[in-house]
Amino acid sequence: MIEETAMPSVLGLMERHEARARQDFESWTEVLEQAQVDAARERVERAGVGRKKLLSVVAEESAVNVSVSVPSGGEVAGAGGPGDFGVGHG
Repeated sequence: MIEETAMPSVLGLMERHEARARQDFESWTEVLEQAQVDAARERVERAGVGRKKLLSVVAEESAVNVSVSVPSGGEVAGAGGPGDFGVGHG
């Protein structure tokens, strides 16, 4: 036969076990949310770096395409030479 005094202590153990499990759950939830925040921040930073690089390349290409010489025959010759695809390509 089980004594009635033993039940509250077992119940107390189960309540403490549940409380610890809940704390672990909440801690992991915070960690996972922080990981998601960090991943999103990294995506924003990479997108910004990519945009800045693109602007730099476009500005560089625009500077090359602006310096154009016009020979006496009236034909426009690009400063980039053969194989230079310009800004509109690629």
